[in-house]
Amino acid sequence: ASLKKYVQDSEGVWRDANDVAEYPSFQVGDAVRYRIVVTNTGQGILTNVEVTDDLQPELGEFVIDSLEPGQLASHEYQITLEEGGPDTVVNTASATADTPEDSEVPPTIPSDPAGFEVTGVPTHDKELVSATPIGDGRWELVYGIDVTNTSTRSTS
Repeated sequence: ASLKKYVQDSEGVWRDANDVAEYPSFQVGDAVRYRIVVTNTGQGILTNVEVTDDLQPELGEFVIDSLEPGQLASHEYQITLEEGGPDTVVNTASATADTPEDSEVPPTIPSDPAGFEVTGVPTHDKELVSATPIGDGRWELVYGIDVTNTSTRSTS
């Protein structure tokens, strides 16, 4: 069997998000959507597939009573980011299933992590510093720009 955990980015694209280069970015207050997909890649029927989520057990846990070969089942949920969490969040979905009656070997279902980064909230102020006429109705304008981050998190 296979298990995949995805994170939906701000454009609505589901990302595997297994390594930092694939992590979507969110800000405090954003909703983060997850999808967990279990696929039966074996020959027999999987029963009592128990899926767990290490950071969101009450939202990410679910049970699949029966899963035929080639069939998949998915579960989606979302969280809202609150202040005070880490800058990088990685949580892992795992699953177990009952040992089939015609086998003595329990099914192997590898766990799958998915991560995202929490970024700060950049703001900027633009101020006209000077305006000097340079002739022919043209002006040389000089602006000052101050960029600040209203969060304790890093931003770009």
